[in-house]
Amino acid sequence: MYVGVDVHKKVCRAAVVDDEGELVDEFPFGNSSRGIEDFVMKIEAFGGKSLVAVESTANLWVCVYDALDERGIKVVLSNPYKTRLIAESRVKTDKIDARILAQLLRVEMLPACFVPTRLQRDRRQFIRHRIHLVKMRTEVMNRIHALLDKHGLRSPFKTVFSKKGVEWLRGLKLGFTDDAVLRSDLALLTLLDEQIEFMEAKIAAVALNDERVRLLMTMPGLGYFGAFLLVAEICDINRFSSDKKLVSWAGLAPGIHQSGEVMVGGRITKRYVIEMIC
Repeated sequence: MYVGVDVHKKVCRAAVVDDEGELVDEFPFGNSSRGIEDFVMKIEAFGGKSLVAVESTANLWVCVYDALDERGIKVVLSNPYKTRLIAESRVKTDKIDARILAQLLRVEMLPACFVPTRLQRDRRQFIRHRIHLVKMRTEVMNRIHALLDKHGLRSPFKTVFSKKGVEWLRGLKLGFTDDAVLRSDLALLTLLDEQIEFMEAKIAAVALNDERVRLLMTMPGLGYFGAFLLVAEICDINRFSSDKKLVSWAGLAPGIHQSGEVMVGGRITKRYVIEMIC
């Protein structure tokens, strides 16, 4: 049997087809411990070797995928960027999506994602959380710069967010509203600095115990954070058959649009950066 699962936050939809592509069953189930357990038991009841395709939707697929994998049921994760048949469908419902996933799986035309192990996922979450904190800090800094521009102020120090620069910011009088905004952002900045420092200490402790990280750090200019980022995101270098495949996956290859004899090169695709943010 081939099973397609359309994943949502509360209620998922499953469609089951046989070897000939005939619809055998379809049903909803809750995306909860009880709902997923009932779903797995239904798949096991079909007997034989069932193959399940789970839609990749944020982190909502994780519990469904892990539950199937733990029970020895073969499961693949669909690649949403390549499953264009679903994404560009004019008539799009959960029922239709689940059926299409099952049919693509049956004819071996389903683009699948690489699924990291739980440990690899944990490491990715570790490193991405630190990246997210840094982005939040940058947003706060940009708001403070905008506030200074609003009042035509320039810091007397080379770096406005140095120790003396922050003291200068705290002493500014910008009026009731802007004073409140500035002090709120300065408090956020202090908190974010503390949390970034906390996460960096945790990451360093994990990273320096990894032989691959230590090996990468022998390269000039690559510290523990960059090395750990590469190890966490790539996971297994052997899954890439060539350096070109790795560059393409990382979104560092230039985009190419070709029609007939005309070929136009574009900017780098940044595909993996998009997937990482999503």
